[in-house]
Amino acid sequence: QVTFYLSRVLGSKVYSLQGQFVGKVKDLLINSDYRTQAGGRPIVLGIVVVRKGVETIYDFSAFQVTRVAKKPT
Repeated sequence: QVTFYLSRVLGSKVYSLQGQFVGKVKDLLINSDYRTQAGGRPIVLGIVVVRKGVETIYDFSAFQVTRVAKKPT
């Protein structure tokens, strides 16, 4: 289980397991039923990815959230 802020992932690039660019995160779909929330936090069910103006919804369980180190400025 991973905790992250929506504001930190919006606009992030999404890549396939093969390293191909899929698109950018536009939104997350959550289960708003408070009885199924883990530790009081909503459970992410889906992810909306946009590429070339086309939105696609993916099952979030197929995704891996990783932290990428930012380049020093």
